[in-house]
Amino acid sequence: MKLNKVVIILGKRLVHDKLSAEGRSRVEALSNVLNELCFDTTALVFCGGITQSQTVSEADAMYGYFRHLMEVKGVDFPEQQVIIENRSLNTLQNMQNAAAELLQSGLC
Repeated sequence: MKLNKVVIILGKRLVHDKLSAEGRSRVEALSNVLNELCFDTTALVFCGGITQSQTVSEADAMYGYFRHLMEVKGVDFPEQQVIIENRSLNTLQNMQNAAAELLQSGLC
């Protein structure tokens, strides 16, 4: 399946392996506009690696929060259209790794 829309959610440094207020706000913003997106043509890419003194990646923490919000709202975004890019440590790496992951997935 080829998709024509990609939403990239950039990581924000975690605090004690938890999302900060800014990190949560990024995921909340996505959940607030999700109903405006066509699920059939959209991929989501959560970006962000494990930063200094953390044991959880930013991408994994954001995706976990996203799944929680979707469960609360009763929304079921297709799992096969979600990419977790959990190696990046800066914005340039976010873009490079997200592009590589999208190509490798075959979604775009």
